[in-house]
Amino acid sequence: MRRDKNKYGIVRGILTVLVVTFLISTLSGCAEKTAKPAHKKLPQRARQGDVIRPASVPPPSQMVTPEGKASMRLVEKGKAYIDSAEFDLARTTFRNAISVDTGNGVAYYYLALTYYYINQPDLAYGLLDKANQLLGYDEGWNARIEELRSELSGGSPASHSDDEPEGYGSF
Repeated sequence: MRRDKNKYGIVRGILTVLVVTFLISTLSGCAEKTAKPAHKKLPQRARQGDVIRPASVPPPSQMVTPEGKASMRLVEKGKAYIDSAEFDLARTTFRNAISVDTGNGVAYYYLALTYYYINQPDLAYGLLDKANQLLGYDEGWNARIEELRSELSGGSPASHSDDEPEGYGSF
């Protein structure tokens, strides 16, 4: 009988060691690991005095995400609605373009332009701020944004040209 107790003691000890080893290996696999960052290291920005200049707007050939392409197609469709004075459809289309790609500053600009045409300038200001945040460092877009902002401050709808600044055509 003493021999059986000794035999079970050894088996119990071995099982305990196996269970503890299993738990340690399992828990160490769940521990948070330091992963490499998903983003690439940003290039050193060109400095002009103490001011850091932002990078230029990427051309459409670099905007290759499906969301960017789909959003720009919606912008083109919305511009056609503006040309035909269908402002409600234009507004809906530009909102959809923004929901597809929230980084599409062109869509924010044209939605602001739509609000200008339907005489709701209060709604346009915030959209122009966002468009300026996304596109303002591009000289062509900055000029268009500032022109619309000045029109909102006290003008009536003027004719805006459809010529896009370089790098923002249709896809």
